[in-house]
Amino acid sequence: MSDWLITNARLVNEGRRHDADLRVRAQVPEAQLFQVKPGSTGTVAPAAAEDLALPVTLRWLSPAGQDGKHEALFSLDAGDPRLVPGLTGKLKLRTRDRADVLSVPEAAVSKDGDKAFVHVWA
Repeated sequence: MSDWLITNARLVNEGRRHDADLRVRAQVPEAQLFQVKPGSTGTVAPAAAEDLALPVTLRWLSPAGQDGKHEALFSLDAGDPRLVPGLTGKLKLRTRDRADVLSVPEAAVSKDGDKAFVHVWA
């Protein structure tokens, strides 16, 4: 099971040729700053093509934040001819993986005081 950071993103052109130099710029909230590092991976889904989820890799993370957010720059690890600078979208970045974890819908969890439990029917 993985934990994810989901935030807004924008495609930017860091060079001269738009097709080869597209990058993804986003802001990482301060509360999740220590959960990501250069090399962290995820996907970006452009708002113009929400069915498209392109792989990205975090390349740079600003050490100095502003208003509780840190600028981040991601490489776009796969392209699409429809992509142009200025498109916005949603960035989904893996912040950590957990092994040996059972995931259930929140609606399946019941509480009795301080204790939480899940009923299993076989």
